[in-house]
Amino acid sequence: MRLTNAEREWLRVWTILPCDISREDLAEQRKAKARARSKLYRQKQREKTGKPNRADYLAHSLTKTKPWKVEGISRATWYRQQSRREAKLAA
Repeated sequence: MRLTNAEREWLRVWTILPCDISREDLAEQRKAKARARSKLYRQKQREKTGKPNRADYLAHSLTKTKPWKVEGISRATWYRQQSRREAKLAA
């Protein structure tokens, strides 16, 4: 049939192999499509539950904001103090 990959995708005839792409490239294309579908699914699931998207989460994470630098102490000391503060609040 000599279908190119573009024609094959446009016609949605996935049972016929394209003539212009090797099997290895086709397998990589399939994996890339699966990754994109999975990423989109995860994004939609996060939106449904009201969670921030990954970029917003990382932008506001403790690792990025570094509150221990504002206080002028080391990261380990800041976390240790946080656990003590939480223990006092729970008691």
